[in-house]
Amino acid sequence: MLLSPFSCWEVTLLVKKGRLELETDVRRWISNGLKFPKLRLAEMNPTILTESVLFDDLHSDPADRIIAATCLFYNIPLVTKDRKLHRWNQIDTIW
Repeated sequence: MLLSPFSCWEVTLLVKKGRLELETDVRRWISNGLKFPKLRLAEMNPTILTESVLFDDLHSDPADRIIAATCLFYNIPLVTKDRKLHRWNQIDTIW
């Protein structure tokens, strides 16, 4: 199972904006999550970042675009409840 570093960024942003509440500090939450044995951090690379900009048919949120490009690069589904990403037919979504 892979985790995009931009998912960590986005969770932190949502916590800071008050749109997401965690039971612990976001730094600790992410650190604890990365200790799961089957979870590893996806590596960012120029291909992922470039492709995220070149999508013509995905909404403009940069984090979502980078996360979606990460899924395409690694050929993995995305776990999300974001309706826009569920409607975008370039990746498989779960949840």
